[in-house]
Amino acid sequence: TVENTGAYVQAIFRPFQSLKIVPAWRVDHFSGSSSGHKNNTAAYSNNDMTDYGWINQPKLSVVYNFNSNNSVYANWGKTFQLLTGGAYTSGPYASSLASASVNTGEELGYKFNNGSGLDGRVAVWQQDSPDEVANLAAAGTFSRLGSTRRKGLDFQMNSQVNRSVKVWLSHSVQEAKIISGYTSSLTGKQVFGTPEYMTTLGAEYAVNEQTSLGLQGRAQGDYYINTYNTNGKFGEYALLDTHVKFQPAKSITLDFQVRNLLNKVYASDVWDYNADSSGGSSVPFFSAGAPRSFFLTAIVKF
Repeated sequence: TVENTGAYVQAIFRPFQSLKIVPAWRVDHFSGSSSGHKNNTAAYSNNDMTDYGWINQPKLSVVYNFNSNNSVYANWGKTFQLLTGGAYTSGPYASSLASASVNTGEELGYKFNNGSGLDGRVAVWQQDSPDEVANLAAAGTFSRLGSTRRKGLDFQMNSQVNRSVKVWLSHSVQEAKIISGYTSSLTGKQVFGTPEYMTTLGAEYAVNEQTSLGLQGRAQGDYYINTYNTNGKFGEYALLDTHVKFQPAKSITLDFQVRNLLNKVYASDVWDYNADSSGGSSVPFFSAGAPRSFFLTAIVKF
C-alpha cells in the first residue's frame, strides 16, 4: 500500500503584457507498507515504507512573447524519484536511502506560429540528479547509480496544410550519463533503459466534414540494458498506426484505431538485472510488444 499526500501552489505575475512569471511550490509525502514473499523464497515479511518526510519541489517558469505568434520560455524546477513501490525499512526493497532521489531540471524553448496553420516548438533541456537510484523490479531490488546528467533536444511541428490535410512531426534526442558513479566503474556509463531518440510522424486527411483518415509512424532508438553497459543495445523499433474518425453528429465522435498495423514483432521492454562489471553470464529479458491491436472509442458530448 502507498499513500501519497501533497499540495501545490503557484502564482502568476505580469510585470508587463509580454512577460509572464510563474513561481510554484509542490510538496509530497509518502507512507505505506508491504507484505509478501521476496521473489520465490519462503521468507514472508511485513515492512513499513521509509519515511522520507516532506519532499520539497520549487519551480519557476518565465515566458516572454515577442508578439502573438512567437515566444521564448524557460523552466526550472525540482522533481523526485522513489523506488518501485517506495523503499522499505526491511525486506526485498530495504533501502539505506534516507531521502528521495531529487532531480533538478532546466529547459529553454521557443514556440512559433506563422498565423496560417503552422506552429511548433523547439527546446533544449537538462536534468541532474546527485544520487539516482535505478529500479530493478524484476529482481526485487534496486541499484544506486550515483550522480547522473540527462540532456536532450525536442522538436515538434504541426501544420494545417489546407482545409483537408494536416501533418505533424515530433522528434526528441537524449543522452543520459553517469557523471560520478556510486562505484568508480560506473562513471561515464550511460543510464540503462534510456532510448537515444523518440520520433512520431503523421498525417490526417479529411474526406468530408464527418470523416477523416489518419496514418502515423512512431519509432524509438535502442539503449543499454544494464548499469555496466554490457550485453549490447536493444529496444529499437518502428511501428505504424492508422485511424478513422467519424462524426455522425456534432455531439458524437467515433474513432476506430489500428495500432501496429503491420503486426511487427518488437520488444516493448528489455532488461538485464544480473550483469556485473565484467559482463557476467547474464542474458537480456524481453517483454513482447503489443501485436496488431484494434480500438474503438466513442465520445458523446452533452
